[in-house]
Amino acid sequence: MRMSVIAVPLALTVASALGACASTPPNSESNQSRVRVQSGDVRGTMALDVETRNHAATINTDVPLTTVAAFDALPDVYRRLGISQVAVVDTSGGVYTVGVRNLRVHGSIGGEQLSTYVDCGSAPMHTPANSYDVNLSATSYMTPAGQGSTVHTLVTATARDPLSNSAPVECSSTGRFEKSVANMLTHLQTLQH
Repeated sequence: MRMSVIAVPLALTVASALGACASTPPNSESNQSRVRVQSGDVRGTMALDVETRNHAATINTDVPLTTVAAFDALPDVYRRLGISQVAVVDTSGGVYTVGVRNLRVHGSIGGEQLSTYVDCGSAPMHTPANSYDVNLSATSYMTPAGQGSTVHTLVTATARDPLSNSAPVECSSTGRFEKSVANMLTHLQTLQH
């Protein structure tokens, strides 16, 4: 567990921190952190410890394509979702992982607001995922599953307010990007028949 100290308006921070709290889904990796919020005016300061959680979970979905066909299609699927700098990002253990790491985006990607894909908490007048600078990583790999294969996709992100020197906020995936990857791979199978 790590401890951070941030000095910001109290109401904004409590709303953001509570918006970032969520139950952890099964088969996920959870990170827990404690944030000390300091707020003050001419009358004095107040400190509040807020515990936040974020989780990263690989979403596994069966698709009706062979492992080779699905792997070959993944770069095109990512480009259709607005990520053009797709590459093979890992080949360890003979498992080929494609996607992008540390892509800097702001506001939207592929015509969708970033809040469609990642949840970076909430604030009274804006949605941080859409208004902050987001550092996004999305990767997928394939494994055989009967006559088809399973696509394993992981989306992680952090967001930073471009108007301040505050620490980055951890974001959680909404699951929408991962489902879109699987849906597009399934759609490719129907187009091939």
